[in-house]
Amino acid sequence: MAGVKQITVLGATGSIGQSSLALVRQHPDRFVVHGLVAGKDFNRLAALAHEFKPKIIGIHDQTNLSALKELISTLDCQLVAGEAACSEIAAMPVDLVIAGISGLAGLPSVMAAVRVGQTVAIANKESLVSAGAVVTRQAILSGAHILPIDSEHNAVFQCWNGWKGHQSTDKANGKMTELSHI
Repeated sequence: MAGVKQITVLGATGSIGQSSLALVRQHPDRFVVHGLVAGKDFNRLAALAHEFKPKIIGIHDQTNLSALKELISTLDCQLVAGEAACSEIAAMPVDLVIAGISGLAGLPSVMAAVRVGQTVAIANKESLVSAGAVVTRQAILSGAHILPIDSEHNAVFQCWNGWKGHQSTDKANGKMTELSHI
């Protein structure tokens, strides 16, 4: 087995983030948390920072930034705030970025991770529904890997892979053409 995997959890205080961090708790010999990002729940983010000791944490909503600073003041942990700063965390080199920010709010961080070629475990269907072509094209260009970690996403990826099988290469010009059964 390879060494310890560094992960960043986007949406750390949500259900996907909590499930991901439960696996880290179960396998501390296999995973270490590099970064945590949350939307608003600064108290829970601070508790997670104390538990996992990441190098960096980010909070999207800056309303309680000073309270969060106070809660993590004893930690050796960088704190950033705002959408752009949280997206920068997604682009920091790690072995796996878990994209669990819900809604379109998750798209900027997904794109930041994909642009730099990260392996992204995605649980954010809105990023794929609203910008799937852009995300997947960028993943191809950067060498990023997108892995579904939710049942709906897994079904979508299976459909995409199935559709890719409905292509044919035109022997005359070498171009791929889509075939339809309808």
